[in-house]
Amino acid sequence: EEHSITIKLFYQYLYEENQFYNNISRYLSSKMPEIEQRLENDDLIPLFGYDLIKHCSKKKETLIAYPIEICIRLLENSLNEEGLFRIAP
Repeated sequence: EEHSITIKLFYQYLYEENQFYNNISRYLSSKMPEIEQRLENDDLIPLFGYDLIKHCSKKKETLIAYPIEICIRLLENSLNEEGLFRIAP
């Protein structure tokens, strides 16, 4: 009985993981053209070893360094996801 329950739970876990990564793959595939276009059209500047005042002045609408802005966006966009700093199932 216990072995059977463990097998079912393990299978369910693998099934859910498979679904999750398939969904992520489809989402990322749908976003790749947009990502490529943004990277090609972006005026990339160094992130590290670059004067912070010059870096922040490149984007007039914010005074936050780009790496910090990315971290903030990642946290904001991930608040509804399961895991660390996010909601439990």
